Amino acid sequence: MALVIPEPLQDAVIKLFGFPKADRDELLTTLKNVKPTTNINTYVIKVGQLLPQYAARELLEVVQFIFSFHSLSDTDRDPDKVVKDFMQAFISLDVNVGKQISREELTSFANYAREILLASESLSFGARAAVLSAQYERIFGYAEIFTDMRGLFSQQKPSSEPTAASIVHSLKIHSYVSDEHEDLHVALDYSDLLKLKEVVERALEKHKGLSAMMSRAGIEYVGPVEEGS
Repeated sequence: MALVIPEPLQDAVIKLFGFPKADRDELLTTLKNVKPTTNINTYVIKVGQLLPQYAARELLEVVQFIFSFHSLSDTDRDPDKVVKDFMQAFISLDVNVGKQISREELTSFANYAREILLASESLSFGARAAVLSAQYERIFGYAEIFTDMRGLFSQQKPSSEPTAASIVHSLKIHSYVSDEHEDLHVALDYSDLLKLKEVVERALEKHKGLSAMMSRAGIEYVGPVEEGS
């Protein structure tokens, strides 16, 4: 069966090929050494600290490809055959790519692909966790709260100074949906903030309780590093 590079990952493969060999090696070494986590952004942040010349979005796409390609190591296919099929698929992305790059560059990239497949168990663990996380429809990116004061003006004299004012908060949640980004905006007042705080604090307490239970049972925690740990 021929190997096909999914369309959403094609640009990432081409970008990764364009990285200098030293940067590609640094990228893979960093991914191997990051503690496994279900948050793929953790991997991107670590890589970005060592390779600041690349945009975060660019690194995210490349990391997603590396994890996706590494997952092929869980199949019964021969690694050398997988790499051979991958290189054929890579060259076929552009009918002219074979004429634009040297055989040495292709050989170097093929060796790199083989190294991804045969990477350490830590990378395999992280790849499975990231894939599991990506199975959700929406993945949390970040959140912001904007706070504004809204003046209340007299209906008879709207040009005069406001007679009262309210404070309004706007919660923005940025999430990843497939290959797209999505923002959710929710208006909050002070009582809503208190409810939100209570919900978050309750979730943190449940997280601590489950984490402690896992520790006692000898189960390794796969997730972002907790404060104080």
